[in-house]
Amino acid sequence: MSFIHIQLLTRTFVLSVAIGLFVTVSFADEVVLDGRRDSKVTVGDFDCSKCPRPANRMLSLFDGHDSSSLTAGQLWRFYNSQGVNSLDRLTLCLDIESDGRLETAGINSIELKIEDPSNFGKLLTDVSLKNNSLSIPIYDIVPFRPEANLEIELGYDFMQRFSAESKEKISLNVTGDASSNPVVSVQGVSDDRFFSSMINTIALSAFAVFWAFVFIALYRYTKPQIKAPEPQNVAPPKRQALSA
Repeated sequence: MSFIHIQLLTRTFVLSVAIGLFVTVSFADEVVLDGRRDSKVTVGDFDCSKCPRPANRMLSLFDGHDSSSLTAGQLWRFYNSQGVNSLDRLTLCLDIESDGRLETAGINSIELKIEDPSNFGKLLTDVSLKNNSLSIPIYDIVPFRPEANLEIELGYDFMQRFSAESKEKISLNVTGDASSNPVVSVQGVSDDRFFSSMINTIALSAFAVFWAFVFIALYRYTKPQIKAPEPQNVAPPKRQALSA
């Protein structure tokens, strides 16, 4: 092989690597989840949306360390205690703690893996953000609720595939950006009846208080004003002169 051929091959190889890196970088994207939008956005394998309210049941999965894990049996018992018999979709709650240095805070990566009980060493679930990152605007980061819900379609029934004694690991790796400390939990079944009842009670109470103020105001400004009678100066009766 001549020197010219070697140069051509070298240049072709370098050009191919450069194109590959360019394509990889081009497809990497920072997705900003704006809480003012109600629609879901797909980021990697996850369907991401804003978290509208605090979840009434959550199981901690990642508390800020490099990685965390629990057994499939623990997750199975968590859902079974809520009366769940079938589960084909898993929802993760992302809670962001930010130092406020940047306009956004979020995660650069998240990987969820569930071991296969039928094939030792194999994974039943292996999902991630791919080459994307997920960010939350600072004005949407509040202390009383998680910032985002990350949903995945499992493709199988978790409650039927596993049991309370399952030892297979569910592992989660999360990397936050430079200004955030992410906390991830598994969301339980939301009790919409509880929240609906609470909202209805608040609405009815507010309605009753509003009309009570209206009636009090109307009564005060429309009732007839009863004035006390003014005192009158009554002249004493004249004495008649007695005749002799």
